[in-house]
Amino acid sequence: MTRSRFTTKKHDPRRVCIRLLSTLVCFGTFLIIQAVSISVIAQDDLDWESLKRKLPRPARGTTTAKQMLELFGVTDSHLRFLVDNEPLEDADMDTLTRIMYRFPDLPLEDIHRWTSRQWDESQLFDNTDDARINFYRITGTATKVYRYNLLPELAELLRFDHFFIVKIEPDHLSNPVLVATQFIPLCWQPQIMKSENGGHQPGFDAAGSISEPCSIDALFLKTLENEPRAAGRSLLFAAHRIAWHPKQVNPRQLTNPGIIYQSELGVDAGLWDQVRRYNRQPIGTADRELFYQLLAMSQKTDNKHLKQLGTSPLDVSKSIRNASTLQGDLMHLSGTVRKVTKVEVPDYDVKQRFGLDHYYQIDMFMPLGDRSIQLKRSRDDDQPLVFEHSFPIQVCTANVPENLKELINQPLVGVAEIPRIRVRGFFFKIWSYRSSYASSQDIERMQLGPLLIVAEPEILPPLESQTGMLGLVGVGGFLLLLGGLWWSLWKNMQEDRAVTRVRAARRKYEQLGATDEPVDPETIRAHLAELEEL
Repeated sequence: MTRSRFTTKKHDPRRVCIRLLSTLVCFGTFLIIQAVSISVIAQDDLDWESLKRKLPRPARGTTTAKQMLELFGVTDSHLRFLVDNEPLEDADMDTLTRIMYRFPDLPLEDIHRWTSRQWDESQLFDNTDDARINFYRITGTATKVYRYNLLPELAELLRFDHFFIVKIEPDHLSNPVLVATQFIPLCWQPQIMKSENGGHQPGFDAAGSISEPCSIDALFLKTLENEPRAAGRSLLFAAHRIAWHPKQVNPRQLTNPGIIYQSELGVDAGLWDQVRRYNRQPIGTADRELFYQLLAMSQKTDNKHLKQLGTSPLDVSKSIRNASTLQGDLMHLSGTVRKVTKVEVPDYDVKQRFGLDHYYQIDMFMPLGDRSIQLKRSRDDDQPLVFEHSFPIQVCTANVPENLKELINQPLVGVAEIPRIRVRGFFFKIWSYRSSYASSQDIERMQLGPLLIVAEPEILPPLESQTGMLGLVGVGGFLLLLGGLWWSLWKNMQEDRAVTRVRAARRKYEQLGATDEPVDPETIRAHLAELEEL
């Protein structure tokens, strides 16, 4: 008897694995996105406590400026060389040099406390001895800069080789003043003419004319007469630095509308010189003073006013490539919040001068659209950090809305509705910080990113297309996974049942065809019932 041939599909277990892996792709992508979101968050907060200069305990809270100078070795034996109503002499310059050396050690909160804001020049001319070694606030226009060079041996000992004498026309005085200082804005220095002998000989060797608005908290030293650097009667002061307040945008001076606005509110634009020197580096002591001045200033303005002034959208690539020309300018950006940190201010002088005891650092992601950004350590770097869809940004602010205060130090990854904010403020610097994303490379490296100081952030409504997007992706991936598992199991069960039925039918057929005896119809019906149950 001819036997029917049954063809069956062979069952391969690898096919099940392939189907399962394909269904996991979407869900795995979701998890990877979340992991990357965590890894690029800055692991470095702005830690000023470890950077602040340690001063002798008696220096803080000293009763008078004269006591402070005595503590640092400038005593009456040195001050007696300051002879009033005489021009600058060599003895004056020796005392000035000693004071210049000690000025960086003077506590800023004490200088702020000692400085007289309202005063008249008659107080200093008529009661010179009482007024000497006290601090006075001076605002005016710097008109002349003189450079004074130290003896090489003294310069090696004191670790600085020159200081400046700046002539200032005060706003509220009838006579000019001379202010000795170590630091003036860099853009003032090209105005100083080179010495005729071509070198830096001890004494006055260079001078230049300028016209720049400024302010100083200055220490009064003596009255001057017949001083060739100041016509008529004048006053001699000393200061650690002179604050610069430009009024016009000037690309050659690296001043932009943001810096001009800051100057109007009292920020020292000359401090940007120090911050620009340390782009692409972690936050440091050179950034500290300007950082807190801008934070204090941000409390005096709001987003509405900044919008009226005109802010530019932050361009990450351009800010990294051309940081020096863009620093200080007004910018805005929108993005999603990833971390909110409340930072306690550790420095007593900041609390006293600016009234700041804390601020907020917000880690956020700015969308890139269809663009991507590569961060290379050099042109030959073949393992750049690649950012697609979004880029991490850090902003600091003195105030945040109540909605964000509720999120301080709480994980925001995987939340269905992640807060969206818009910030307006000032581009501070490109800083480097540690992140697990950068550290995941075989080569140890730091991550670069813009740091902004902004007014209070605005909470934005969630985008409809983005509402619960992460949650939807997660649920969708999970449902897809379950669906794939169910389909694979159902398909395998169907194939197994078909194979079982075919094999049973073959065995029964062989049994029925092995004899010539007639087959009982009841036996056939019972066999078909068995196959149906399979």
